[in-house]
Amino acid sequence: MSAPRANGSSSARSAASRFAAAGIFALATAFPLVGASTGTAGPNLTNFIAAARTQTNAVSATLAAATREVRSFTGELGTVVAGAVASASAATARADAALTTAAEAAASVDVFDGRATVEVEDAQVALEAASAELRYATDRIAESGRAVPTSLTELGHHIDFLRGPASSSR
Repeated sequence: MSAPRANGSSSARSAASRFAAAGIFALATAFPLVGASTGTAGPNLTNFIAAARTQTNAVSATLAAATREVRSFTGELGTVVAGAVASASAATARADAALTTAAEAAASVDVFDGRATVEVEDAQVALEAASAELRYATDRIAESGRAVPTSLTELGHHIDFLRGPASSSR
């Protein structure tokens, strides 16, 4: 599954993997630890940001497939599904922007002014809303007797992964 690691790097990569598994929520909780007394953020935070960015890229790829599949739904169901996909797209864009700000904050304490924390928290709220809307849409599809497209199921999983621990409180 993973490539062999050079000596000394397994600990940092393990920590980054733990951060990535925690989702963007972990980034929101990590930023209060970054401050003037600590200098720039450590490699774990930087690695987490990179891992979260990879996850937003996966969401973007799945969004493309979901957008194509939305066209197969018409009427009220089509509106619900299109809204859910649009919400996921907006939340992903918000998360991506928050990650950019977070990377800037992690690179320089001078940039850290609380803006990264606020943007990450805003992204968390957008991801929560998108997840709820996707669940509603997939439930409506299932209730209609149609099969839920794989892209919508995958999109929900990607959004929940990016959301982090809050996703377990559904």
